[in-house]
Formats: sequence, structure tokens, C-alpha cells
Amino acid sequence: PINASLHPLQPTLQKAALEIFNKILLYETKNDIFEIAKSILLKGLEVEELRDEIYLQLYKQINKNTKPIKIWELISFCTATFP
Repeated sequence: PINASLHPLQPTLQKAALEIFNKILLYETKNDIFEIAKSILLKGLEVEELRDEIYLQLYKQINKNTKPIKIWELISFCTATFP
């Protein structure tokens, strides 16, 4: 887990960034992933400032990950969702 956002964010968005990272960790380990992915994507759509943070967190999870396929799925969902 991370203790702070990976990207400079307003203090009001710090909690949201940590929640997103926890959802990314859940996405990697759960089989029922639709709701998790949906919540991450909706948060990025709602708060534009969180989009870069989401990408940074996803890239952080790919680094040294032996099975990054789910993270690549999330990256592809993000690139298809965020304008």
C-alpha cells in the first residue's frame, strides 16, 4: 500500500488517491472485478485531477509484477474511458 499520492494532488484528493490504490490491489486479487474497475473509472471521470494519479498507480503496480495482465486490463480500460 501507499501512504500518499504518487502525483502532487490537492489535500482534499489525497484520501481518494489512497482509496483508488486499494481498489487496484483488490482488482489484482479478486475474480469479480467489474464493480472495482467501474469505481476506479468513475472516479477518474468525475475528478480529472485523479487521472494522472490513477495511471501512476497502475504503472507502479506493473513494475516487478510477475502477473501484470490485470493491471494492463485496467490501463486499457482507462485509456478507453478517460478523454
